[in-house]
Amino acid sequence: MNDKAEILGRIKDYFGFNTDTDLADFLGIKRSTLSNWTKRNSIDYDLVLSKCEHIDKNWLLCGIKTKTTKNKENVLPASTQDADFKREDTKKTTSIQENSICSECVRKDEQIEKLEEKLEKAHKEIGRLELLLEQNRVAYKQTAS
Repeated sequence: MNDKAEILGRIKDYFGFNTDTDLADFLGIKRSTLSNWTKRNSIDYDLVLSKCEHIDKNWLLCGIKTKTTKNKENVLPASTQDADFKREDTKKTTSIQENSICSECVRKDEQIEKLEEKLEKAHKEIGRLELLLEQNRVAYKQTAS
């Protein structure tokens, strides 16, 4: 994922905000909060996405240009639209980029599944060890009596 300042910059570009204060007002946060987000390279994704729900998420979050959303609204600021973008070969590029994103998501999902399997095995092992520990405690109490 891109630097969070780039995401904030795309929001400013899209809406034509000239200052960070304009952006902060739009997001409903203090200017100092926006400054902290930039310094810490973090943002409140829930807030940002709720304020920008009609903007193409690939473009907003990753800078990947796509022409329209499902409802066919224009989702890119005028500054990013040019004649080359409208050419037919752009569809191929966009498709490749989308496939790349999809492939990355599939890879991440596979990693998550593997980690969940490992976690489940670890929980089972912990349960087994806790049972063994309890059996040893009972055995120890019986021998100590």
